[in-house]
Parts: sequence; C-alpha cells; structure tokens
Amino acid sequence: MRRGAKESRADGRSGTPEGDLSARRAEQRRGLIVIFAGVVMVSIDGAIIRWLDSDPWSVIALRSPATAVGLWVAASMIDRRSLISQLRAAGRWGPLVTASSVGANLFWVYALSHTAVANVLAIYAGVPLFIALLGWIVIGERLAGPTWLGAGHRDDLGARARRFRLRGRGRCR
Repeated sequence: MRRGAKESRADGRSGTPEGDLSARRAEQRRGLIVIFAGVVMVSIDGAIIRWLDSDPWSVIALRSPATAVGLWVAASMIDRRSLISQLRAAGRWGPLVTASSVGANLFWVYALSHTAVANVLAIYAGVPLFIALLGWIVIGERLAGPTWLGAGHRDDLGARARRFRLRGRGRCR
C-alpha cells in the first residue's frame, strides 16, 4: 500500500487511528445525547408521578404494563428477532436484570410518593459514583480520570442540594 493511503475496513471506517478516534467520539456523542435524554425523561417522569397524586400501587399497576410494552416495541425496532428469541438471548442474567428493573421501578415510585421530586433526584445524582465503584470492584472496569471526577462532581452537587435543604432554605414535603 502506498504511503498515506487509508485501509478499508468491513465496518466502513478507515483503518487509520484518526478514523478510529472519530468513530469513538461519535459513539461518545451519541451516548451523551442518550443519557441526557434519559435524565430529562426521568426528571419529567418524577414530576408527572407527583402530579398524579395517586397511591403508589395504582401508579405501579399502570406503569409496569406500559413499560413492558414500551420495552418490547423498542427491542423489536432494534433487534428484528421474535420476542422468544430475544428472551433466550438474554441468557441466565436476563431474569436478574428484569428483577433489578422491577425493583428500581417499585422503589422509584414509592420514593416519589414519600418525598419531593427534588430530594429523589438529588439522591439519584449520587448513583453514578456508586455504579462506577461497583463496576470497578465487580467487573474490573477501568474509567478515565475525568470520568471519576465527573461522577464525584455529580455526587458533590447532590450533597450540596441536601445541605441546602437541611438548612431550611428549600421546601420539603
């Protein structure tokens, strides 16, 4: 191959480090957009649940089937296999992930029925640091320094919000 020519790869990206770097950056941008959209949805979700002013079990009874259908539709759009094939592909960890999601849904709705949305979201802001530590301990996932700083900074913001509320400046239910 002549000097300066780019290698062609099966995935359409160039074989040069610049091509790999730009593809990684594009993936990171997509990931940031998705997580930002998720945070906005969670925030709106909390406000809507509080606005409903219903008991937590009624909210869960309506929310759970809607979540199941929404996840099935999204999974079907991403993976064209049948539902049974998708469930089989989840393997032995699938039921554990499902139980974890069900528990998260129950605790989320229950927490929102007992305290202000801002309190729940402030605690929720500390989760990235906990998950980063858990990922490092359990599966050995290594994170870059700026990622640790970002997770710790979010936790620091949650702690500041809790201190602000404890001093009586914020309204608490």
